[in-house]
Amino acid sequence: MRSESLKENVEDKLADSFRELVRKKNPDKITVREIAEGAGVIRATFYNHFMDKADLMQYIIREDVIEPVKVLLVNRMYREAVVLIFRTMKQDEEFFRRAARTEKPVPFEEIAYSCIYDLIYDHLKKAGVTRIEHPWLTVRMISELYARIICYIAMEWIRTGMQVSPEEIGLLFEYIGTKPLWDILAAIERDPSVVNVLSEPPKTGF
Repeated sequence: MRSESLKENVEDKLADSFRELVRKKNPDKITVREIAEGAGVIRATFYNHFMDKADLMQYIIREDVIEPVKVLLVNRMYREAVVLIFRTMKQDEEFFRRAARTEKPVPFEEIAYSCIYDLIYDHLKKAGVTRIEHPWLTVRMISELYARIICYIAMEWIRTGMQVSPEEIGLLFEYIGTKPLWDILAAIERDPSVVNVLSEPPKTGF
């Protein structure tokens, strides 16, 4: 138990050091040596706990954002779980706005996607979901789909300055999660003002 506690302590110190560095400089320019020095350990110690900066970023997302959400999912408080994810990021807005610019060694969006995918996949498996009504639709596909949706909205939210409240984001997910696309299209046809996205130019290219 003591060795496990010491391991967690070192990992938390490295995470804290990385957070502080991200708030001050471009994440891609931060070195492992700087992270280790900020945590009061040598560079080799970093590699005893993490493979690289992406692994450390994943640890931060899992510990800060993902772990607190699990109990809400168990209790089927799905909208509240989404709100908590965005509220946690909003509380450390400076870090997440800067961290979202990370491209090396792995883009931030892909790290976040991996964490959200695992959260959804593990929840479905623990809930005993092994097959869905439509045989072609697998647990993996459902997990990938919703992880991509959550990450896409999160990245757009961060890029636009986190202006929308986490509570409103929760309502947004509840809306798109309980209505099929054709119902949304029908609502837009009846009243185009229900969404302002119609006035935005379409994305082109890759």
